[in-house]
Amino acid sequence: MTAIQELLHPDGNALSDQTLSGSAPGVLITEADLQDCHFEAVNLEGATLKSSALEDCDFHECNLANAQLVGTVFTRCRFVDCKLVGADWSRAGLSLLPPVTITFERCILDYASLSRVNFSRARFIDCSMRDTDFTDANLSKATLGNCELTGARFHGTDLRQADLRGSRGYFFDPRDNQTRGLKLSALEAPGLLAAFGIRVD
Repeated sequence: MTAIQELLHPDGNALSDQTLSGSAPGVLITEADLQDCHFEAVNLEGATLKSSALEDCDFHECNLANAQLVGTVFTRCRFVDCKLVGADWSRAGLSLLPPVTITFERCILDYASLSRVNFSRARFIDCSMRDTDFTDANLSKATLGNCELTGARFHGTDLRQADLRGSRGYFFDPRDNQTRGLKLSALEAPGLLAAFGIRVD
């Protein structure tokens, strides 16, 4: 098992097929190149990941609350039981990339910023996403299954062919978003009709 401090080299670091553990809150990790790495209960609260690339990496029970992701690319990465409260994905540079597969399972993304992020085909399963900002994000063909979305902001969001079935608490004006082919639960769909002055009893 490798300590997370191995990534703190000022000139960056390349690791492959390593299991990382430990605590390094508030650190700056820059120009890291990680492939097939496993993060186990790593504490990176308030950390900044800058100009880095992570491919086929798994995060399990990690704390990335209030993390800043700047020019950092995640390809085929998976987050399970992680805390990502307030994490800022808006500067990760993902808006400039083609769709990449990223999965979040049982994660807390409350107050996170996914503004302008290209999360087409991403999967969010059993996640809490209260007050998460999806402004101008690309969520086309994404799955948000059984997620808590109370207070989440959707404006200029691409939701074409996205699947929100089983999720709850969300409200948005379909006229302000791209919604063609969007899949919704029957219990949640009437709430969106309020934007048109339609009431369903």
